[in-house]
Order: sequence, then C-alpha cells, then structure tokens
Amino acid sequence: MGWPAQSTGPPGPLHCLPINRGSAECPALTAPPTRLGSTPARLGSGKAGSGDMQATLLSILGLALLGALHAQDNIPMQANFQQDKLTGRWYSIGLASSSNWFKDKKHLMKMCTTVITVTADGNLEVNSTYPKGDQCEKKNSLYIKTEQPGRFSYTSPRWGSKHDIRVVETNYDEYALVATRISKSTGTSTMVLLYSRTKELSPERLERFTQFSKEQGLTDEEILILPQTDKCMAEAA
Repeated sequence: MGWPAQSTGPPGPLHCLPINRGSAECPALTAPPTRLGSTPARLGSGKAGSGDMQATLLSILGLALLGALHAQDNIPMQANFQQDKLTGRWYSIGLASSSNWFKDKKHLMKMCTTVITVTADGNLEVNSTYPKGDQCEKKNSLYIKTEQPGRFSYTSPRWGSKHDIRVVETNYDEYALVATRISKSTGTSTMVLLYSRTKELSPERLERFTQFSKEQGLTDEEILILPQTDKCMAEAA
C-alpha cells in the first residue's frame, strides 16, 4: 500500500518512494580436525571435546534464532480481517523505517496515494503514485496472500528483498496501520506505515502510529509524518 518496496535501496511497495548488517561466520563452529591415531579425551579429565563445544554453540545460536522469530511473531494483527474492505484509495500519512536509505532520503519524502484492488485469485494489487522531482512516478506491486488473513508476502524484483507484510489494525473507512519486516542477505529492517482515507488524521491516530513504531524498536529519527502535497494526487488511478 503506498511507498514502493524497501531494501537497502528505497522503502517497500506500501510507501511512496521505492526505498548492513553483515553476519560474520563463527570460527568456533569449525572444530579442528582430529588426527587419526590421536588419543581421545579421557572421561573425567575436565576437558570438553570438540563435539560438546559445537553442541553448546549450536544451542546458543538456536535460542537466539528462536528469540528473533518470537519477536517477529509478536507483531499484532487485525482481528477478523476483511480483505475486500481494504480496497480503494488511501493516502500515506506516516512512514517509519530502520533502513539507512530512509534516514538519508526522508527529507525528500511527501504524502502519496495508493490504490488497492483484489485480483481474481485473492491477492492484492497495490498501485502507488508519488512525486519524484518534477514528475509523478507509479509503482505497481502484487502482494501474495498467505494462510493467515491480513498477512501478505512480496519479493522485490529489483532488490531481491523479501517482505513480510501485516495489517496491524484498521477500521477500513478511516485508517490502516501496516508493519513490514524486510529481509535480504545483508540483514533485515522494519517498516511501519500509516494510511488514511483522507489527507488528515486525528492526533490520536498519529500518536498510535508513533507509539507502535517505537514498540517495534524504531527511534524518533526513524519516524516521519509525511508532509502534505497536492502534487500527483490527480494522477493516481
């Protein structure tokens, strides 16, 4: 819904501008080879074998991975999600992102429009129009439905990033709050978007957007209420 897809380049299809952590190998996981004929460690000698060390490290890494997955699954979702009611025209009101690209370009961003339709097979076609310099750019994205209502997947054809998109809450005729986890080989980032059926929202909705963004670990510098503009609004399909 809105801004085209995010990665280490521009944000994601739900926001109006197409917006590293590297992971070093763990050398301790590679135990030195055991020479043939070498004497095995004696039981009770107090020295752990290489197999024990590997098992311990793998257990620690496994717990860390489970913790990360648990944190992602803690993102709330709209109860009794009604997909057909999400269709139609939306305005982007707020955008928050942990992407370095967003931090560098947020001063250029303005409100944009997004039109959502449902395809014959139940996926969402998301068409966004946004100002870019003196021109109006359009971005078309296809969100693939999952088994969980209100949750969609998207893969950026340009950046190769994978997007886990969740409708956090909406009343369909006023606002929608959407959270996206974006994954690439170089790392992950979080994006939160606030949409409105009109160009303005109540202070309570804006505060809810800010509060939820901070609950996802985003800072004040990573949260933006998009400036209003009339540019490219008429061009939105």
